[in-house]
Amino acid sequence: MENLEKAQRKLLKQLVDSESRAIEDSFFDSHENERQERIKESIRTLSDLIFKGTEIHPALTTPVEAKEVFPKYDGLPTSTIKQLEDKHEEALPDKAAGENDSTEEQNPEESE
Repeated sequence: MENLEKAQRKLLKQLVDSESRAIEDSFFDSHENERQERIKESIRTLSDLIFKGTEIHPALTTPVEAKEVFPKYDGLPTSTIKQLEDKHEEALPDKAAGENDSTEEQNPEESE
């Protein structure tokens, strides 16, 4: 299992390296290591944010060509870990209904 994890980390590092270099080459004439490292950090940060559920959408007035560049979040993998249900939320509607009933009993003048 450790070997698989190491291989995935190595593959991910290579992917980030190559993508950061491609981004740098497409926008700048010369190569600078510091700039490439900043691009790598930006890729990692965006990756972490998207993994945590952040979505980036274009403005409403953005041309269609630019909108097509934005990621489609429907196809991204989600966590396979089952989440715990919040039983407190299920109890809130019943509790709120009970509070409304007790309020009516305390203020009989308002119901008349």
